[in-house]
Amino acid sequence: MTESDRQRKAPANSGSFVLMKGWLPPLLILAGAFLLYLPVINHYFVSDDFGILYRVCMQQIIFISGFFRPLSDLTIFMNYQIGGLRPLVFNCFNILIHGLNVYLVFLICSDFKFFNNDSKNNQFAWLSAALFLSYPFHNEAIVWIPGRGASLACLFSLLAILSFFRIRHSSLSYLLVSVFYFIGMLAFESILFLPCIICLLAYAEKNQRIVIRKWVVFLSITLILHLLVRYAVAGTLLGPYGAGFISFHLKSVLTSPFKVSARLLIPPTKSAILFSFTSALVMACIVFFIVRYFQKIKKTPAVRKVLVLILILLFSLIIAFVTGVSTRTSESDRMLYFPSVFVCMIAGLVIASTGSNSLLKYVTVLSIFIYNIFFLEKNNLNWVTGTASKAPQVKAYFGVGTYASGFTTLLDSRGQFATQKSFLLNVTLQNRNSMSANQIRPNDYNVGASMNAFATVAIDFTQDVTIAFGALNNSSLVSADDQQVLDWFSIEMLA
Repeated sequence: MTESDRQRKAPANSGSFVLMKGWLPPLLILAGAFLLYLPVINHYFVSDDFGILYRVCMQQIIFISGFFRPLSDLTIFMNYQIGGLRPLVFNCFNILIHGLNVYLVFLICSDFKFFNNDSKNNQFAWLSAALFLSYPFHNEAIVWIPGRGASLACLFSLLAILSFFRIRHSSLSYLLVSVFYFIGMLAFESILFLPCIICLLAYAEKNQRIVIRKWVVFLSITLILHLLVRYAVAGTLLGPYGAGFISFHLKSVLTSPFKVSARLLIPPTKSAILFSFTSALVMACIVFFIVRYFQKIKKTPAVRKVLVLILILLFSLIIAFVTGVSTRTSESDRMLYFPSVFVCMIAGLVIASTGSNSLLKYVTVLSIFIYNIFFLEKNNLNWVTGTASKAPQVKAYFGVGTYASGFTTLLDSRGQFATQKSFLLNVTLQNRNSMSANQIRPNDYNVGASMNAFATVAIDFTQDVTIAFGALNNSSLVSADDQQVLDWFSIEMLA
């Protein structure tokens, strides 16, 4: 077979594959995505959302020093242009991206022929897509606005993999895969090892060594180009934010792979003992089923692809192994978004391999989906209860010498801006329902002003909020320091 064919055979029995290429699969998948995440479709902004919304939407700053994820910021700015600061627009975009990723998983599984039986190949594609759709630990990447970087990076990595399978002209295939890899890296670093994944797929498809070497060259050049652009724009390759996720303590290095692997399958818990026991039990069951599965297929051609799929999963987990994933909360679950693609593919493959009329198969599938949906909706509920269902009505008092010269309503109870000159309240909302003392002072946010620069206000975040602030003295004039404080509040909240 010629190199231009990239040593791959075209999908067999293409006639039986027509229904999969229609509009029904993507429509069903998108409907399922919006249905599963309907409880959080209108949830309000939280945490880092406010700082990012202000920087991107108000200041229109995309490229910043020490941090380089411009694709995510560009989509946030696009959402703002479409619907302003309406949470519904941002949340719908995140859910849409997830739905597209699920459909791409479906298409890739349809091309990655494990069986000589079209029915089983179809089962594998649908099962893998459905498992990825309902995967219970995607919430951070879908519900949290900055978390969309993980789903966007996954989107372009899946487009790269699909291009690997679908594009028959070798030069165009090299180009498209490299471009998609470069774009995906602009969103999130979780797909850093995509070149290794592509090379493993080339090996699984029995490409010649010269073809695999070309993939190494093209994707290595793409990665080097990305790193050069990253350094030129951000002034660093890792930055303090990224460095903060990496621990070189021996205990963390040794335990992180076990914790991350366990968190792929089980929810976080505050009990370390319960997490360790559950993890050990689940891992033992998985090892048992994998050994039994390999005993079944060890003399079949499929074993090559199964081994490659497991290796792909391990490469996709490297970033999560390095950064770690919380076992106590859902924080950093976005690190699992890309690896979960291959977890769901492996699970779909194992299930599809069982007998078509096996009672065990139906019970297993039903149990997995009940488990997935239960914890997915539980996580959705956590996001709903952890953020406001609406923006509070915010009143700010502007004054010099006193705190009572007047007030301006900034946001009404529906979360809409009440005036043309209105404000996005970053300070009070970024720690909603999680501030221990519920006190607001300048020093808490590194303003560098005196503790007395603002009125210290106790805040009940479940009610409408009134914040009072003014100058440092009782004179009728505002000093330079006072003005700087007031300007800072205007800049942070101006919308």
